[in-house]
Amino acid sequence: MEIIDTHAHIFIPEAFEDVPSKYSNDVPKITNLEKNHVKMKIGDKIINNLPLALFSVNDRLQQMNQENIDMQLLSMYPALFFYNLDAEEANLLIQKHNDAILNLTKDYKGYFMGLGTVPLQDVDKAIKELERIIKLGLVGVEVGSNVNGALLGESKFFPFFETAEKLNALLFVHLSNPIGSTLFLFMFKFSGVMGVVISGETVPTEFRGRGQGTMWAVDWFSNYAIIMIFPLWTAAYGPFTFFILEVILCILAVIYIYKWLPETAGIRVEHMEELFSKKKGASS
Repeated sequence: MEIIDTHAHIFIPEAFEDVPSKYSNDVPKITNLEKNHVKMKIGDKIINNLPLALFSVNDRLQQMNQENIDMQLLSMYPALFFYNLDAEEANLLIQKHNDAILNLTKDYKGYFMGLGTVPLQDVDKAIKELERIIKLGLVGVEVGSNVNGALLGESKFFPFFETAEKLNALLFVHLSNPIGSTLFLFMFKFSGVMGVVISGETVPTEFRGRGQGTMWAVDWFSNYAIIMIFPLWTAAYGPFTFFILEVILCILAVIYIYKWLPETAGIRVEHMEELFSKKKGASS
């Protein structure tokens, strides 16, 4: 059975050797080459401990052999979508790297297939670049999960996705600008864990089945409500306001647990009835 690695990022420094000098500050640069790891500078940002295989074809092929991978689907390193740049400049830089990936797939046919990327901050330019790279031989395109805060579900991106569908282009959506998303996911999972712990550790044995059932019913209903509300909310108020709301709710949950739920450390679950009975007797 052939094994294909479909999540294989690459950065080809040689693609930008002839970039006009006015764009040189925006071109990523390798600043330090250590054993098996590379340091890269993008503007004022420095990214440490990047694997050598991200840049070196020989190291990539060696790694593929060690991991018994037959083929890789190459895609741009996601920190280099260039969404923060002017669309004209981004389009030039993106075209150069797309061409470099294309040449690599031709030079190492049978080992690599390629995805390009596009300047989605300008949908018309993105469509033209998508049509160009598919015609030349790349199999699809990699895009970020948002474009300068604009979610991919916004109507302005529909013509791009319609074009991708017509071209039968593979679409790889990669997380971009992950700070807000990561915070949301952390808080969302944290709140879910709190529900499980509370129902499992504080509900008396006699009612634990009903307690757990109720907790999961509320959890699934809440998930459904969030899925339905999220697109409407983000369209009206932006994506990060929703993440902030989740953080606030989690903080309130922590306060609630700390102030009003009984301390359960060192108490066996089977003895929770006794704890509740004592508290009830003391209050009556």
